[in-house]
Amino acid sequence: MKRARLFAAVLALAALAAAPRAGAELTEVEAVGVAPAGPEARRLALASGLREAVVLVAAELAREGGASTTERAALEEALGDEPTRYAVQYRLAEDRGERPAQLVLDPGVEREYVVVVAAQVERERVREALRRAGLLGAPAPGSVHSLWLTIEGVDAWPTWERLRRALAARGGTVRPIEFARGVVVAELQTDESNQALVERLRRAVGDSLGVSVTGSEPGSLRLRVVTNAAPALDVPGAPPPTSPSAPPAVRPAVPSAAASAP
Repeated sequence: MKRARLFAAVLALAALAAAPRAGAELTEVEAVGVAPAGPEARRLALASGLREAVVLVAAELAREGGASTTERAALEEALGDEPTRYAVQYRLAEDRGERPAQLVLDPGVEREYVVVVAAQVERERVREALRRAGLLGAPAPGSVHSLWLTIEGVDAWPTWERLRRALAARGGTVRPIEFARGVVVAELQTDESNQALVERLRRAVGDSLGVSVTGSEPGSLRLRVVTNAAPALDVPGAPPPTSPSAPPAVRPAVPSAAASAP
């Protein structure tokens, strides 16, 4: 499992953003990265060091915020397998090279590769990851914070564009994270509570899109949208609507008075 996480992190290094978001609070952290000696050892050690830098920031924030736990396993689970979500820049501060294994304790590993990585980590995004995992409390009312949005039922690009414009109407940045079949994951900078955001979104999209909440926690919100058909008119005495699959009833033509005149 540990090796798989390292390989996933290596694949993500190429996508590391070159610049932070506007107004982001950054912390530079130096951390030791280590990997078993081998052909990919240096890159694996870099990925390990980058992840270690993010974990160090998470541990500091957990202590400051009175987290329910500061155990490393819980912090790593909260951060997930993608360190590039939290580190915007990194550099190789020191390449210590290959040496007899001291930090890698896996059976059969006799030599390891060690580096020191200096990484710029976004503190607020790490803090929000801890909140989503339930390790920290909710953000203070009215404070700008990151909200992790998962929206199901987005079956067309115009639907997402309409939702994105509505979400960003108050000036908060909307950053798409992932597009899948019918699902969009995005990060929103907002000062609203989850409930206030949902109410505003419903007002913005009107009756054409139904918005329901499937999950709501500090720092995260899961929504489902449904495209609503135009409402039928309630005409007194009108027959009930037929099934969409049934053919429409055909009435015989009634000749007009002009057509029946001799």
